[in-house]
Amino acid sequence: MGWYSQEFTEAWRFTTIGRSGFVEVTVPAVHSPAADALVDLAPAVSAMPVVTACR
Repeated sequence: MGWYSQEFTEAWRFTTIGRSGFVEVTVPAVHSPAADALVDLAPAVSAMPVVTACR
């Protein structure tokens, strides 16, 4: 599962890549580590069809 990440002053934004739809999540910096949110979302995101494999 691929994620594009953007770091901001007080948050991280993650957007899925390679799936049939996009999922975007913004995690405030106070919820560290931000990647924990991606682990929680993985089951739902993995149900979306892959259109382009991550490299």
